[in-house]
Amino acid sequence: MTSLRAPRETIDSLRITLQSLEQSAEATSDPEVVAELKRILLRRIADLEMIDALGAQSSTSGTPDEQPDLPPLEIVAAEAQPEGRTCVRR
Repeated sequence: MTSLRAPRETIDSLRITLQSLEQSAEATSDPEVVAELKRILLRRIADLEMIDALGAQSSTSGTPDEQPDLPPLEIVAAEAQPEGRTCVRR
């Protein structure tokens, strides 16, 4: 059984990944792929920030926190790829 990260930890990790991508984007040969990956990361960060804010709001109202029901980032990235393109992990 895997343990789930708190949304705040995941947000921080995604921001570090985005920052690293932006710093190394000059070496990438396909700027469209980099731009799409940035959009995916930014959408995921926004989703998790909303979940984190709702969780903080619900914990002040006394209701238990629920884990986000979002698909894994790899699935989101695969679905966002234009046809004929693949995202290569390095």
